[in-house]
Amino acid sequence: MNQAVKLARISLPILRPRAAVVVRLIAESNPHGLDPELVPTDRLLARWAVSQGGDEYMSGWDEQPARSRPTPLPDDLAIVVDQTILHSTVQARNFVHRWYMRPGESVTVLAKALGLHRDTVYMRWRSTLWYMRRRFIEVRLDV
Repeated sequence: MNQAVKLARISLPILRPRAAVVVRLIAESNPHGLDPELVPTDRLLARWAVSQGGDEYMSGWDEQPARSRPTPLPDDLAIVVDQTILHSTVQARNFVHRWYMRPGESVTVLAKALGLHRDTVYMRWRSTLWYMRRRFIEVRLDV
């Protein structure tokens, strides 16, 4: 009964997924692209962009009638959001301005302007939304 069982050792390569695969897996796990906690922050920033840029933000929305158009923020709330964005990190501020104030810009152009790889733009969008959500909570905005 004291016989040692000899196991065959199998050597498997360690697989490291590429960034594109990771991004695709994240996107497939959440078909709408955003965590439910981030939707109010995204909506607030879209409304802020309409307040700041007027109709420029909503250009191209006629092709997507299923989406509701964001309404401009009230002036007092727009000022608070604008000040919060201005006091954010340079990286977050630049991303918010490029993403929300230039919605017709392609992901490739956006990535090049921000010095990112095309596959990481959506991950940066999510991380920026998490950051902005925390900043809005710090200034007591309900997001």
